[in-house]
Amino acid sequence: MVASEVTTFGVANAELTAGTGVTDVRRDVFAATDQVSPAEQAHLNADQTETLTTLRLPIFFVVGVFVSLGFVVGTAIGSLLALHAFWIGVAGAVVGGLVFAIGMWRRRTGRLPKDFGLALPKLVDDTFRLRLVATRRDVYRVLYETPLSEESFEPRVFALRAAVPAPAGRWYTLWIVGIVLVSLVWTWYRIQLRGNMGISLIGPWDYWAIMCLMTLPFMWTWPTYLRVSPGRLDVVRYGLMGSGTPHVQRIDLRAARVLVNLRAMTVIVQPAESAERTLVVQINQWGAPNTELARSLFEAARWEGDHSPLPDDALVG
Repeated sequence: MVASEVTTFGVANAELTAGTGVTDVRRDVFAATDQVSPAEQAHLNADQTETLTTLRLPIFFVVGVFVSLGFVVGTAIGSLLALHAFWIGVAGAVVGGLVFAIGMWRRRTGRLPKDFGLALPKLVDDTFRLRLVATRRDVYRVLYETPLSEESFEPRVFALRAAVPAPAGRWYTLWIVGIVLVSLVWTWYRIQLRGNMGISLIGPWDYWAIMCLMTLPFMWTWPTYLRVSPGRLDVVRYGLMGSGTPHVQRIDLRAARVLVNLRAMTVIVQPAESAERTLVVQINQWGAPNTELARSLFEAARWEGDHSPLPDDALVG
């Protein structure tokens, strides 16, 4: 399959792979590089939705953890060696920033065919049931690097870190209050330590680190998982610290409309039954890329066979 032939359509499926060139709005995955159409966004806004919320920060805030840690470690080493502690701390901060940059670069690496996806549309065509919004690199990883499988597969489990139960507003409030309090304490300590808020305290990065570190208490407080199996998505929610019997929400993907937006880091599933609420899942920004989750959801949604029986009291049988 020639890349230019596919990107003209903006879709990928077994039929196009076979060379028929016929699109199927039910089984094809329509790929776009920018956003959903205004009409679909208005429809989603008006729809009755259930949001699975995770506490999220811009991923570049994580650089604050690496820079601050590098500064602290460098300063400590400089003090122990009776050297210029501050400048060694700055060097450590630079090293920490480089480690973060290398880690982000490695997430993006992968051979992308020349000129791939240049004809991909910016807006999603909402006549398609299965839709993907992502960068050209992620479109390639999800749909073209390895063709979507037509075969059955064992359940695949994806953890949602820092997921909070509804109503999410109170947990966001607690999170923000914690960030503010710790930041105030840290500001007081900085002034006591240095006598001012000068550049020697490496600017805002330590505050970014505080924001990230304050997310850690929520990372595993309410364990939540997406279990993807042929034709179905199960949202498995455990109680506080994994206690009790999990609550399992089952969604039939064989007729549902599925939108995976890797730019906004959301998955939107609109069940075929109009009485069921649309599920909006805020997927993880940190850790491994979400391309494997996207592939699994599309393979599950394209499945036409029966569901496999899965337990309610365990992630896998």
